[in-house]
Amino acid sequence: PKEAQMVGIEGRVNVTFDINREGFTEVINSFGGETIFQEEAKRIISLLPRMKPATQKGKKVTVRFTIPITFQITE
Repeated sequence: PKEAQMVGIEGRVNVTFDINREGFTEVINSFGGETIFQEEAKRIISLLPRMKPATQKGKKVTVRFTIPITFQITE
């Protein structure tokens, strides 16, 4: 985020989200790190395109993911 670049802070957050039976992202939560990074991580995940849903025993199922996102200042 621009605000973090201006202040010169970096950080890491974890984001938890579901890919539902229709392939859409939902239930986005973030934790750890600065609030500015948590909000940016949520925004990034919300922009993911529709995906192919997972299947289990031939039925479409919702799958939960947790991924780390690291924010670094680069020149």
